[in-house]
Amino acid sequence: MDRNPKPSKPDTVQDILDDTTENSDLTQIMSDASESVPVVIAKIRPETQWGEAREARAGSKHFRANAKVYIIYGDGGNCRSVAVIGHHRKSGRYIRIRMDVKYFQDFKLGYLYSPKGISLYDEFFQLNYQPGYRPTKEDMSDLASYLPNWQTPYDVNAAYAIYVTPTRPPLKL
Repeated sequence: MDRNPKPSKPDTVQDILDDTTENSDLTQIMSDASESVPVVIAKIRPETQWGEAREARAGSKHFRANAKVYIIYGDGGNCRSVAVIGHHRKSGRYIRIRMDVKYFQDFKLGYLYSPKGISLYDEFFQLNYQPGYRPTKEDMSDLASYLPNWQTPYDVNAAYAIYVTPTRPPLKL
């Protein structure tokens, strides 16, 4: 007599499918795992400047150096900060925060697959926009092309002089 009988293996693929339809929790997990949302993927710069002394440190306050982060929204009005989802450097949990664009490099279009990341993504758009809103792949592609331009230093006085001051011919005395 065998004391530890081996569990029986399903004979066919249909047996596996029948087992998953009986367990609705498993099918919910499988459907959530197959979901993805378009995002801009970036890396945290290896060295960033911190504090008044502008000392160089690895990564940022919330993320490790070269950590992968998912940019979900960029405010075109200020061209400085973006909403980001990523693993926190100390707790390791997914967090969603706003950060300055200067901390990122290597922007590219990609997808976010993590169920926890997607829930933070949906929560952000539910709080700031209408429920169920999600940016399209084209919106994220446009954002990925704009973000490197947002990293250039912006001189407010120079922009004011160029765009606001009317150009007039010199006065003749």
